[in-house]
Parts: sequence; C-alpha cells; structure tokens
Amino acid sequence: VLQRLLGSGTITQNAYESASNTVTIIRPDAGQSPLVAPDFARYARRQAESILTALGRDGAGLVSRGGLRITTTLDLDLYYQTECLLRYRLEQLSGRDPSTVRSLDDQACISAQFLPPVQLALPNEDTLPPDSGIIVILDVNTGEIKAMVGAGTETAYQPGPTLQPFIYLDAFTNLGGSNNNLLFTPATMVLDIPRQFPGAQDGLLYIPNNVDGLFFGPMNLRDAMATGRLLPVMQVANERGLNSALRNTATPMGINSLNDNVYDLSLLEKGGAVSVLDTAYAYSVFAGQGYITGRVINQPNPDLRQHDPVAVRRIEDANGVILWEYGADQAAANRVPKLQSELPYLVNDILSDTTSRLRILGDVEPLAISRRAAVMNGVTGDRHENWTVGYTPQIVTVVHLSRGGADDPDRFALALSPDATEGAGAIWQAVMEYAHIRDNLPVLDWERPPTIIEQTVCDVSGLLPTDACAEHRHTEIFPDGYQPRTPDTYWQIVEVNSQTNQRATANTDPALKRAEVYFIPPPEALDWWGANNRPLPPEEYDTVSRPDAFQSTVITLPENYAYVGGQVEIRGSLNPVNLQYYQLAYGATISPREWTDITPQQATFDPNLPLGIWDTTGLDGLYSLRLTTVLTDNNIETSVIYVTVDNIPPSVVFTSPVEGQVYRWPTEGVIPVRVLVQDNIRIGRVVFYQYGQEVGIRDDCATLPDDCGFDFEMNRAGVELFTVEVFDSVGNSSTAEISVEVTRN
Repeated sequence: VLQRLLGSGTITQNAYESASNTVTIIRPDAGQSPLVAPDFARYARRQAESILTALGRDGAGLVSRGGLRITTTLDLDLYYQTECLLRYRLEQLSGRDPSTVRSLDDQACISAQFLPPVQLALPNEDTLPPDSGIIVILDVNTGEIKAMVGAGTETAYQPGPTLQPFIYLDAFTNLGGSNNNLLFTPATMVLDIPRQFPGAQDGLLYIPNNVDGLFFGPMNLRDAMATGRLLPVMQVANERGLNSALRNTATPMGINSLNDNVYDLSLLEKGGAVSVLDTAYAYSVFAGQGYITGRVINQPNPDLRQHDPVAVRRIEDANGVILWEYGADQAAANRVPKLQSELPYLVNDILSDTTSRLRILGDVEPLAISRRAAVMNGVTGDRHENWTVGYTPQIVTVVHLSRGGADDPDRFALALSPDATEGAGAIWQAVMEYAHIRDNLPVLDWERPPTIIEQTVCDVSGLLPTDACAEHRHTEIFPDGYQPRTPDTYWQIVEVNSQTNQRATANTDPALKRAEVYFIPPPEALDWWGANNRPLPPEEYDTVSRPDAFQSTVITLPENYAYVGGQVEIRGSLNPVNLQYYQLAYGATISPREWTDITPQQATFDPNLPLGIWDTTGLDGLYSLRLTTVLTDNNIETSVIYVTVDNIPPSVVFTSPVEGQVYRWPTEGVIPVRVLVQDNIRIGRVVFYQYGQEVGIRDDCATLPDDCGFDFEMNRAGVELFTVEVFDSVGNSSTAEISVEVTRN
C-alpha cells in the first residue's frame, strides 16, 4: 500500500520511509473471535507461537504479521457435528423442539440421530436444565485435538467425579501415600455406607453422601469404581492419601492445575479447578494403556506433564517452506510410557465393565455404545456441573455441561436425574458413535498384558474361595503377585435348628439341622447391614434340644461356658454298670463339623480320677467338649459343654512413668504408676510390685483401662523399680518392668 501511495505521488519519500520503519502492534484477540472453534483457534495460535519460539524465531511476531500457512488438527466436520449435537441436546433438555437445529455450515445435524431418547427431569425453584457445554475430542494415538466446542482450555471447572480413576489408579500401585503398604486390587472389599471422614481442619468431620442417596454396603472395588460410587472412593482416598494420589497420578498424567497439595476429601465432590482439555489429555494416558504422546514441551517442573495435546500439524512460510511439522512419525517418536501397562489395563477393564454397571444400577446400561468403551460419568457435589469422560483405544471424548458460567454466583443446580446420564452421558454416546462410524474405525480392545492373571475369589470379600462361598464366587484379574493369599472369612456356613431357627448346637437333633450360608460384614458395616434388613445368622443358640435330664453321663468340670487354657483337667460322672467304653472329644465352634479325640476308648471309670487331660496348646476360641458313653447293649449317651479356649497371654505396657523420667523428692510426693493392659478375651487381675514386694492388686482394669495402677508415695532419693504382672481369666500372664530415678532437691 505504501509503495502504491509513493508511486502515485500521494506521499513523499520521507513519509514513505518513516511509515515503513514504524512497527504496528496488532492485538490478535482484539475484535470478534473466530466463528469456527474460537477457543481451539486461540489455543492453536498460542501453540504455533510457542513452536516457532522454540525454533529460535520470533513466534509472536511471525504469527502476528501473517504470511504463514498454519495447518491445524481440527476435524471440521466433526466440529460442526459435535457443536450442533450439543445445541440439539440442550434444546431437548430445556423442553424445546430441536428439529430446527442445523450445523454451523448449514447442514443437517446427522450426529443427533445417535442420541438416546430424552427423559426430562422437571426443574423446580432450585434447579434448571443445563444451558452451556464443552466438548473435547482427542486422537489417542497422536495426541491431536480433533474437535473442541466451547471453552475447553479454561481452567475453571470442578473435577468432581472425573478424579475417581486417578484415586483408584494410585491405589493399584505401591507409590507413596499415607499408608505405603496398603494395596488395593479390583477384588478388594470397600464400603458404600454412610460414614464420617476427617474434615478440612483438625477436629472437623466430613460426611459425604452419594448423589442418588442410596448405599450398597460392602462391595468389591470393581463394582464401586465402575458405577462411580462416592463413599468407596472416599475410603480409598482417605486410606491412601488424597494429595499423594493426585501428585503421583493425576498431575504427571496431565492435570497440571491440581498440584498445590492442599486438598481435602471434599475435592472428590466439589472445589478445585481443571480444564476440559487437560482432563481429556490425562484420560488419553488410560486410553493409550499407559502411554502419552503429543508435543514435547520444555516444562521445568519435573512433577508436571512434559507433553501437550497437539493443535498444530504443520507451519509453512510464505514461500511454502515447511518450518515445523507433526506427523505420524513424530507422534510415534514422542510417545513415551507414563505407567506400567497392567495398571491402566485394570482401570480400562473396570470402566468398560457394563456387567458391573448393570448389576448395580439396573437392567439398562445408560452409557453403552456399539463397542467396548471405558466411561466415567457423574455430577459435582453441588450438582452445578455434569461430566462424562470416556474413551476407546482410538478416541477420547469429554463432555461437560453446566448452567451459566463457572464464575456465576447465581448458578443453579442442574435439573437432571441423579446420575445425569441423559445430559453429558447421552451427548458422549452420540459423539462416540458418530466419530467411530463415520471413519469406519475398527473395533479394538485393550490388549491384556502378560502380567495380568485371573484368580477365582469369593464375591464381595475378594478373598480365596472356601466351601462357604461355593455359590458366591467369581473370576477377577490381578497384577501377578498381587492376587489374594488369604482364605475368606466373611462367608460362613451356620447350622440352624429348622424348627426354632436358632443356632444348632451339638445337642440339636441331626435331623433338624439345616445349613445356611451368611455373609458377615466387617464390624464398621454391621449397623448399616442390620438397619437395611440384610440377613445375619441367629444369635440365640438352640435351647430346646437338650440331653436327657435323667441320663448319667455328665461333664462336671470344666463348667459349661468356662474359660480354659493349657492342660485342662476334665472330670465327670457316668454309670459304670454295663459300660462298654467312654471317650472324650472336642470340636471347633458350638456346632462342630468334625471331632478330634482327646482320649482313646476307656473301658474303666474311676470317679476319683479325671476322665482325661485335654492339651489345648495351639487352640484359641469357642469349642465344644463331648463325653460319649457306649453301653454293652450299644446304647449311647452324650454330654456336651461349651468352653472358650484362651492360650494367648495378655499384653501390658507402662504408660506412667515413662523410660528415663526423673522425679524430684520431696518437691514431688508421688509417682503415678499406670499400665495399659489388653487381652484377646478377658483381663483378670493385675498385680504391682516394688522391688519384688507386692504393693497392690487391681481386678477392675478391664472396666477402668485409663486408671489401671496406683500412686506410689516417695520417701527417699534413689532408683525405684516397679514390676507389673497381668493375668487373663484363664491364668495366662505377662510382665513388664520399669525403673525410675528419684533425685533430692
């Protein structure tokens, strides 16, 4: 223009030279944003500038002055169809007719045909349907952004349910965390019950709730994760450490905005801020079975991701010279492992498990598409935001819906069903179906690593099968070396009296015994279990079936329900007339399935001698003790009593004084001597000694555990030696000793 003005004589040579040397700053974002994918266009522009700057050029200047030809990764048809699909569903959710919705290039919104029927959740004074959305679609194998609808790069959205796979991923590893030795597998039992967790500050409690208000009790981790249950993931995050899970998984995989290490468990419901693009990129590591690819960036913080999703495919100068290019070879070269392949495989296998979702949520799988796909869906705790994140081995799609902007103080909760699958979930389904079918993508699954093995386990508990769970078992996958080693104890076979529905005993008529299988939940879930009328074995034992009151065969020592241990002397009475033999035996529990002989058959009986001596070494718990007499006419009499065997000694430690503590006499008058005593069954007496002389006995320490001891009155300087001996109800004992220095002042 300046040259033409000079040639026509409109301006002088000096004016021409002055204007030519003047640099005009162009603000790239000034004026109207591009009509097509504006947020993507701005991201691509920034990436182009960064690429050129990394090549040693003036990136911002080159892009601003123009003359470059920049080819982006945007799939224009996919963008148009995704954008119209979003508007179409928002119209439906608002109760309006979407039939006039067309794509931005004035074509039919073909993708809308893949939407499932809409079921409107009626709004009220507190809820409104979503009116805005963001969709990001990534190519898993190249890291390229195929489409971005809405403000996908804005770090302004609560992650909520999208964090759950990262928490579980951390639980599958032996990375840091508050409990390094606590490892979870897909079979691990977790609890979906109302419960309290530590709050944001010491002393405060946090009481979360599932969005649907329902609880399923004890369940395996696979079912909890596949259905996005909040309470189980809270349990895992609490036990492993939320911030360490974020630091070990979510941040290096791509979510850079959650690296402050200041979050509490409520982040899994609400709070925090992420971008939809970062979320999609982090999930692409799952989809890529542990690999990340994209543009390698110069990230100085080693804890953050070292790649970015790709928006620019090629940059040419005005002469057509290629300055930079990102092709298949470059994508493959930039592809690096972030996770061991078996870990993302566990996540992918669970998130794509439609069987678990059907079993827990009902007869219809609301998130299924025509091929296997992993998906995470849910709403934030305040119900302001609805997420669906899902992927196949080829494509990751993230859909985010809300009402109003992220910083709108008057935001409404969304008028959607509790799981909100008719919102973001339905849009995700349609996008994925359209993209895969349009491009005729092959149906692929994630290849199972050779380090993943199968193991049969008991339902719910995830432990090794026993006879009790014969009808309640399934096959689960494990990283080799992490399969369960412990037999199940939660499933139990309990014999009941079929007439009274009481627990059967050794005295119950065998014809009346009926075996029932029960799942006994862990103690912290018992209240929930009972409140929800889940079956538990009867607590009362059979009191109807008793031995003949007139029979002569009776065990007299030990007494019924006594506590015993060590070498137990057994005495009793029987009629020696016509005695063929008698025999003693014992069996575990109150209704033994097997009996072990204590004595061989004895043909003679001396009332002045014990019937036998029972060596209980190695036994512990409730046992049945049986005396059987067989007469010469083969008539049989039995006597059965129940005893608790206790061969485990109690424990004792001094809580006061402490080792190395010094007392000053006569300024201080007494030494408070206190101990903590514990036993697996019952504490008996506690005896205190000072230099071997008994100074006190306490038999109430079981009921007064914080005040078990005495006050020793000092009367001299020197060293005092205290000893304590604790006995349980059987006579097992333990001792502890401590010396205390007393100085004169």
